[in-house]
Amino acid sequence: MADRRDAMRQMTSKKGREEMRRLLAFALLLIATPAMAQMPPPGPPPGPPPTQANIAYAPAEPAGSQGHLLDLYLPQNIKAPVPVVIWTGGSAWMADNGKITAGWLVPALNRAGYAVAGVSIRSISGAAP
Repeated sequence: MADRRDAMRQMTSKKGREEMRRLLAFALLLIATPAMAQMPPPGPPPGPPPTQANIAYAPAEPAGSQGHLLDLYLPQNIKAPVPVVIWTGGSAWMADNGKITAGWLVPALNRAGYAVAGVSIRSISGAAP
């Protein structure tokens, strides 16, 4: 019980509050860094244009939105079925443009014999209440 009281006194002291602030700042940095790492580099993707663009895989909800569309990137000179990597950029359902980041993966995956489907999902703004 005495150890607990000592720990509480230390946390409420000026030094303890400063340590808690540093710990909180460090924790926020750890949380923010992976989120920033998921952002695509600025500018257009370096890969080729999609073999087929804006394929509707489900009806748009709401009508006119960009969700439920995919871009398909096929390797050159394919003569047989190839495996497909399905990709969507993380947007936490805040945007319906997840397919735009697929272009960054296409050059390496197409060279390795994979097709890539860049998929846009419906954003939360288009969800029914």
